Amino acid sequence: MSEANPPLYGFKARDVWRRDGRYFYVTVMHWTLPSFGCQPDDDEEERVTHRWNVYAKVGEGHPLFSLFLGAGDYDTDFVRSLPLPAINWYRTLRHPEPNPCTVVEIGNDYGHYGQEHLRYANTPEKAREVFRDAAAIFDYLSAPTEGHE
Repeated sequence: MSEANPPLYGFKARDVWRRDGRYFYVTVMHWTLPSFGCQPDDDEEERVTHRWNVYAKVGEGHPLFSLFLGAGDYDTDFVRSLPLPAINWYRTLRHPEPNPCTVVEIGNDYGHYGQEHLRYANTPEKAREVFRDAAAIFDYLSAPTEGHE
């Protein structure tokens, strides 16, 4: 095996769609997990659980950044007001020198709390609501001065 094409050791890729805005971007991710034998059917498609995620990364230059950073976690009025069905992911990333920068990442991991049907959504078309939510958070972050503060 050549160094230019190292082996992947059986690892599987994730599907990722990204849309860039000014000082932020939004991603939709799709990946699968084995069902660990919990599915009654031996069909290969039935033996995996599909996972869908929407994440927004917001950088220091964004007009709402201080509200994200000030939130400290996902259980605040500001974060709960964002146009996603649930925010169950929040973290602050601090990039070191030579170009220090702080980024806040928020998102929703779908597939629970009433979203169980997405565990079987194996195509973007079947997970259209995830992309709709991603578009809503993108639009929200694109127009931060229209009453969001």
